[in-house]
Amino acid sequence: MTIDKNWISLRNRNAKQFKDGLEQFIEIAKKHVNSHGEPYCPCRGCHNGKRQNTKTIYAHVIDKGFSQSYKTWVYHGEEHPNTAAIDAISNPYLFKSGSSPTAPGPEMFDAIQDVMDAFNTNKENEDEGGTSLDPEFDDLFKELNTELYPG
Repeated sequence: MTIDKNWISLRNRNAKQFKDGLEQFIEIAKKHVNSHGEPYCPCRGCHNGKRQNTKTIYAHVIDKGFSQSYKTWVYHGEEHPNTAAIDAISNPYLFKSGSSPTAPGPEMFDAIQDVMDAFNTNKENEDEGGTSLDPEFDDLFKELNTELYPG
């Protein structure tokens, strides 16, 4: 669904087009509320930093204007155009190994091992089996090599 946002940049906030656009926005905002029934307020004063009731949001936007930097209404249900790429970067385990260019591969584990080796120049920290005596690092490597969802 394409949302007409041209009304946001109108200087005359009493114009019919502005008020109609704001009313459509309020209807969208009503679907994205907290437990108190309050959506984020996109006015130039709140900048989506506060939740308000819809009557207050309407008054704020009429009085202060709609935040000009709020182009993608992510706080009101609109998906950011780069959501898939952001998900891949922030949570690479959403993808099976090799299905995404950002999915971690064996080279990541090698890099971690190289960094650990650089800090562990003293071989006294290894037991006879060649594993480190620091259980925290051993546990981290076990976690890294464990499938999040087996199968």
